[in-house]
Amino acid sequence: PKAEEGRSVFRWGVVGLGLGRGHAERILRHGDGWALAAVCDALPERTGAFGAAHPDVRVSTDYARFLEDAVLDGVILAVPHDLHMPLAIQALDSGRHVLVEKPMARTVAECAAMNAAARRAGKVLMVAQNWRYTPWVRLVKRLIATGELGRLRAARSEWLQRVLGDSRPGNWLADGARAGGGPVMSLAVHNIDCMRYLLGEPARVTAVCHWDHPAFRNGAEIWAMAQVEFEQGAMGQVFTSYAAYAPVDGGPLWLYGDEGTLYKADLASADVRVSTSGRPDGYATLEDRDHGGLPSADAYLNELHHFVDCCRTGSPPLSGGEDNVRTIRFVEAIYESARRGMPVTLERVDESREPGSARETRA
Repeated sequence: PKAEEGRSVFRWGVVGLGLGRGHAERILRHGDGWALAAVCDALPERTGAFGAAHPDVRVSTDYARFLEDAVLDGVILAVPHDLHMPLAIQALDSGRHVLVEKPMARTVAECAAMNAAARRAGKVLMVAQNWRYTPWVRLVKRLIATGELGRLRAARSEWLQRVLGDSRPGNWLADGARAGGGPVMSLAVHNIDCMRYLLGEPARVTAVCHWDHPAFRNGAEIWAMAQVEFEQGAMGQVFTSYAAYAPVDGGPLWLYGDEGTLYKADLASADVRVSTSGRPDGYATLEDRDHGGLPSADAYLNELHHFVDCCRTGSPPLSGGEDNVRTIRFVEAIYESARRGMPVTLERVDESREPGSARETRA
């Protein structure tokens, strides 16, 4: 592929051809200035099929050989959560930039180890929190900044899916030891990260989780609800499940301010609706269609562009590891509160100390 004038081609490697296949296909379609140099997956049937379709791409089932043999600038990790930390550290130590799928890792301690490796290597570590790269989230961010909603008072968001009955071999989402939890960690981490991006840091969390389904093991909850108090004064609610018969697959979002309400129905819709005194027609679709200043309407492609830009310029990513450790701290606080049956007050993450910075407080 031809590179932009004065710039070399950015050479990608993709690890994990389940979710990662979509990333690989986008890189191949992009072409100009990007090259998919290699892919890796532990399942030979996946690498075989990919190699047959794309004979110019190096394929491997061995991660160490993948890092050793391929000439790569950046690596995408689309693998089970328990592999995020060790594979990211290996790639960073080998001199590659890393884009890791969400969640960043299973614990704050694992995130801290990844961030330390990125600092040591002088490489970019970015988390694929793709909601931040959707046009609708950028438009919501802009609307908040204009003050049209007034002071934000409350937020609600949820994501419900039905994973029960998925008996595929190796389905690790129901195994808390591998996933780091249940739907809070694997699904609602999108909603949680988006709330941080829009409203700032949480100050206190009160949560309830249900760990009572036999198909979900090793600390994987199946239902969860969290009430949140944010540092800037707003309150919030997050609700998630892997057992619900959900009519909408995607995270509805409500924001309530002194001067208006914003509603996002689902991820499939491009509409963001706003009701304020200044909009006489009531709920109205935002007319801004410039993708919120992003390259495209495709959040996954947008995050790839952002990652390459950060690797080339040294700019910190919008969803970098130093930021996203706080999203995992938010998740940990939900689990702590639910297990202890009391509110948890969060302190800012300080990676120079041992993790576990929440203080339990009686209501």
